[in-house]
This record gives sequence, structure tokens and C-alpha cells, in this order.
Amino acid sequence: MRCEIPILLRCCFCFPLRYGLLVWAYLKQISSISFSTVMIIKLCHDYYRIQASGAVISSLIILLMILDIAFNVLFIISAHKKDYKKMRIFYRYSIAVLCLNVAIVGFCIAMYAYYVYVAPIMIIFIWSFMVPTLVMIIVMVFLQGYLIILVRSEFIKLKNNSQFEFVNHGADEKCTANLDFVKEIPGTV
Repeated sequence: MRCEIPILLRCCFCFPLRYGLLVWAYLKQISSISFSTVMIIKLCHDYYRIQASGAVISSLIILLMILDIAFNVLFIISAHKKDYKKMRIFYRYSIAVLCLNVAIVGFCIAMYAYYVYVAPIMIIFIWSFMVPTLVMIIVMVFLQGYLIILVRSEFIKLKNNSQFEFVNHGADEKCTANLDFVKEIPGTV
């Protein structure tokens, strides 16, 4: 069964597509920078109290956030310059992030099912941690999917508009003539 992905003309059903994507990118960039700053400050402040595994996980999160900031900058530049090639790179990155988020949702559900089966008493302790995390990740999956559809729509629109060109066929005309030279000029009438 094949499903067509819709091509949207508006962002959030009311803003023009490119401007809505730019606002979305700037908001995402601000939130990524602020989250990275908080994580770095927290890691530096609690460095001696964090175990090795916690430091590795925090460092990995910070590295992923820096990667996200770099790709957001690439997307902002490509949206301003209307460069569909750079936007395609961000589109592929967004699909990879969506797959990562879906894998995290699957892991959280599997971990929850494991604790329900093995130690039902543990549900009381992890319930307050697991449910908000799972809800947040599911919301992120839906937002990331919507962003992918919007970026794909803008990418297709820019790609189709960049193929527009004028061709001057007037210069391609050829004029040929066969002239027979007669050595004797006929008399004038």
C-alpha cells in the first residue's frame, strides 16, 4: 500500500511556508542553545559528584545538542538563501532524528513492560519518571514528523522553482541559401 505525503503550502495552517519554517528554526535554535547551556553549566557544577556513566551520558547529550545547533544553522542559512541542496541535507538529518526518537520511544516502552513483568513494585518508583518522559518524546516525534513534512514541502517548492529558466530560441535559427554565380550579368530591362 502506497501513501502520498502531502505537500503543504502553509506552516501551522496560517503562516507562509518559508517564513513559518524560519520562525520555527529560530525558536528551535534558541531552545537548543539554552538547553545546551544549562546542560554544560550543570555538568561543570556537578562534575565531581557525577558518576562516570552519568558524565558520559551528559557529554553525549551535549554533543548531540551541538550537532543539532549546527544543523539548525545550516537550515536557517538554506531557508534564507532558498538553497534547496542544503535544505535537503537538513531534511535527511531530520529523518535520522525522527528514527532516533522512535527508537527511544520503543526502548522506553520495552523498559516499562520489562519492569511491569519482572518487578511490578518498581512501577511505583518509575511511574513519575517514565510517563512524563514518554509523553514528551511522543510529542517530539509528532512535531518532528510535522517539521519533516514542512521541510519536504519547501524543498520540493524550491527545487521546482529553481528549474525555471528562459531559453532564447531566436539565436538558434539557421539561414541557408544556395547561390549560383553566373559569370555573365544579364542585361537590365
